[in-house]
Amino acid sequence: MVSFPRLVLVGMWLLSTILQRAYHGMLIPILGFIFLPITTIAYAWMVTHGMPLEGVNVIILVVAVLRETAGPDNHSRQIPRLLALTNAVRCRALSSSISPSIRARASSSFRPDRYSS
Repeated sequence: MVSFPRLVLVGMWLLSTILQRAYHGMLIPILGFIFLPITTIAYAWMVTHGMPLEGVNVIILVVAVLRETAGPDNHSRQIPRLLALTNAVRCRALSSSISPSIRARASSSFRPDRYSS
């Protein structure tokens, strides 16, 4: 599935000269199309419109890179679910490997009133 930033890059390549003016050659735009399309668009826009690559503009590029490397496209939403699944499996494995006498001692020594304020 092609994302919207990739469609914008194709449109910029077909309908304008922004990519040709920002990048000398097509290797970087092609790599940008594959790996970092939003960053490629932001950098090309900044360079062709004479914006300095300092201050707020660098922050914009850093945010674009972070968005593309840690965004929902990279399954960041599944990390909490995977952690919960891993913990459940680990707890199940530990509870089955503990002897019944240790389990009984642990449950009898637990007092919930000890932890209430």
